[in-house]
Amino acid sequence: NGATSTPSDSNIDDSQAFHCPDNCVITDEEQEFGTGNVKPLPKGQTWENEDSIINSDLGYMSDTVTPENLDKYLDANAPNDSDFIGMGDVFYEAGTKSGYDPRYVLAHAIHETGWGTSQIWRDKNNAYGWMAYDDSAYASSKDFDTPEAGIIEGAQLIYKNYYVDYEQTTVYLMQNDPTGGGHNYATDPGWGTKIAA
Repeated sequence: NGATSTPSDSNIDDSQAFHCPDNCVITDEEQEFGTGNVKPLPKGQTWENEDSIINSDLGYMSDTVTPENLDKYLDANAPNDSDFIGMGDVFYEAGTKSGYDPRYVLAHAIHETGWGTSQIWRDKNNAYGWMAYDDSAYASSKDFDTPEAGIIEGAQLIYKNYYVDYEQTTVYLMQNDPTGGGHNYATDPGWGTKIAA
């Protein structure tokens, strides 16, 4: 069967904060075209458990991932008040345009927004807590024009600033900067495990 990693609900609030590198922008070309380098998942590689997703290269996806399967997952697991219900196609596009596996993109957004119910998401269309610093999470978080832009452009920002610029290709590396320079996505030491849950 195809690779599966199912995110679980977590109690997330807008007080959690996340690191943003100095260059929190993508070029006009990247915004319009995305980096779009997502590759087929190698045969036999799966996301069947927490350790597997934490250490898997997020630039690969299974050919079983479809917008319809993402919607089925959301329909079966999201709370009734989730803004993400029916947005499987947007998360799929965010993955394929950014270069990330859409399952990771969805899991990241679910964690950061409490299934699309947080104030940062609802007021600012910010699906990933982008630029939401510990001491000013709501005030400092980036505004996106539309929910779709928040999901797609946000995934592109993360891909460029973590996967491309710093070669942080796994959830583990995004949480634990291999250079020791502190380029971590979140200050929460359990962030990676929560994404993988």
